[in-house]
Amino acid sequence: MGTTQTVSPAAGKDKTNDTSKGSPSKAKSNGQVQGKTKNKEVNALPPQKSVVIAYLCWLFGGIFGLHHLYLHRDRHAFIWWCTLGGYMGIGWMGELFLIPEYVRDANEDPKFVKMFVAKLQAYPKPPYSSKRFVGQVMIGHLFGQVCSMAIPETLVVGWDLSFLHWAIPLFVSLGVWLVGNIWPGAGCMVGTALLAAYLAYPARYLIYDETYSVLAHWSPAYSVLSKIKSNRRRKNKQYQEEEAIVL
Repeated sequence: MGTTQTVSPAAGKDKTNDTSKGSPSKAKSNGQVQGKTKNKEVNALPPQKSVVIAYLCWLFGGIFGLHHLYLHRDRHAFIWWCTLGGYMGIGWMGELFLIPEYVRDANEDPKFVKMFVAKLQAYPKPPYSSKRFVGQVMIGHLFGQVCSMAIPETLVVGWDLSFLHWAIPLFVSLGVWLVGNIWPGAGCMVGTALLAAYLAYPARYLIYDETYSVLAHWSPAYSVLSKIKSNRRRKNKQYQEEEAIVL
């Protein structure tokens, strides 16, 4: 008759523990592999965008900012959606020759990155742009008018909501900040725009109908004096290293 051998549970646990520990060399190799995969993920470029698709989005949905959504320019897309392509398509038509540059920015093209960093080195603060200033005035005025029209002039369930007019400078400064932070390398702090809007708001008692125009001019003018560099973060390690030289 044959004999059967029984293995104790303790012995089985010892074997599993011995196999699970492994050699130190294997652990080091696993750590190196994980480190290499992490470095690859950091250095990996974002999904590449196509100039042809961007132009198609610009042609068929550019008035609503479809091409900006495709290129992950969400703020620009929101403004285009609010103004139907930059005040009835004016800004939309002006982007006819800017699409390739937008695509290089979205793809983090190495040449574009070097040019961008060179501009940051040449200008400690973003230079003045009349295009950006006019956009801040227009969008700030638009947001202020929308807020003003939304305030009810009559009592609502017995409540007088006229005090909500104090939110008008907030909306004006929001429009100024939104336009000021569209372009890479240019920045506008919302606090400075908000401060300027509220400082200029008492002019409503002197200039009644033109109040929001005054706010929309004063707020971006004050923001120009306190411009900051854009702290836009990139996934590409090369881009971060180039930015680190400047910042």
